[in-house]
Amino acid sequence: MIPKEDADNMNPKRAGEMLNKALNAEKNKLTILELW
Repeated sequence: MIPKEDADNMNPKRAGEMLNKALNAEKNKLTILELW
C-alpha cells in the first residue's frame, strides 16, 4: 500500500501543480527584485 503523499507525488498532474507553484514563486521573486 502506497502512502497517500507518495501517490500524490507520483501523480503527474499533482507534480505539474507543484512545479507551477515553484515556477510562479520564482517569477514573483524576480518581479519583486526588478521593482527595486
